Amino acid sequence: MANPADHLHPTYNKVKFVNKQLYAETAGLEIRFNALLFSAQLVAPFRPDPHLPAGRNTYRNSAEQWFFTFIAPMTPRKLEWLSTVIIATEVKSLSLMNPEAPAMLDLPALAMFCKQHPKIDLRYQFQDFNIGFSNLDRALTFLTAGMALTTARHGNEAGLKVKQALLDLSIVIDLAYIEAQRWREVWNIKRLLEGVENFIFWPTTPSTEGELSASQRFKHQAESHGLSDTDLNDWLRYGKMWTRNGI
Repeated sequence: MANPADHLHPTYNKVKFVNKQLYAETAGLEIRFNALLFSAQLVAPFRPDPHLPAGRNTYRNSAEQWFFTFIAPMTPRKLEWLSTVIIATEVKSLSLMNPEAPAMLDLPALAMFCKQHPKIDLRYQFQDFNIGFSNLDRALTFLTAGMALTTARHGNEAGLKVKQALLDLSIVIDLAYIEAQRWREVWNIKRLLEGVENFIFWPTTPSTEGELSASQRFKHQAESHGLSDTDLNDWLRYGKMWTRNGI
């Protein structure tokens, strides 16, 4: 008889239930060779009777909360099954609009997890490296956020190198660079992530508009700023590098 809860917690690897040997050989395959993505989700209160109408009181768990809920019951052996974890956050990639608030509330816990499990790659993913400035075009927003995250993750000199190569175009970019320095110091990014190689700031691919590819949009917006072909090549190089490898 089918368990009525199976549709809520589906089992993707049923081979492991055939016998003990197959369990030993195949347990965890569904997470060993896949990147696990955690995103924010709405949660409804528990209803003893599923036939009763749902109440209006729902709450939203963040991607970080879902991740910690997922790993909490796992034994150390099962944690070794993980290879790549993606935290698809809803926050802006810098707390520019509210600099007094922590940019990433769960960063200390995530940093500790990375230190305890150095073989697990943890990608902290921002949607298009969003920083919440609607007056910037998307390519420039993407590059500005990449510069700021480089500063926060790797220090002022690394961020300044990117800023000078790509982005000396507006006061917003200067603000992002200054805010990234403050974020790095005030929220202790330097010490939290010092020596941590498996924590990576990761963007989603810059979203497309119509039939324009990301490269075409970069080219169009670089031309609108009057940049040379050399500058455009730098834009594309950093864009591709961050999209493929993170920061």
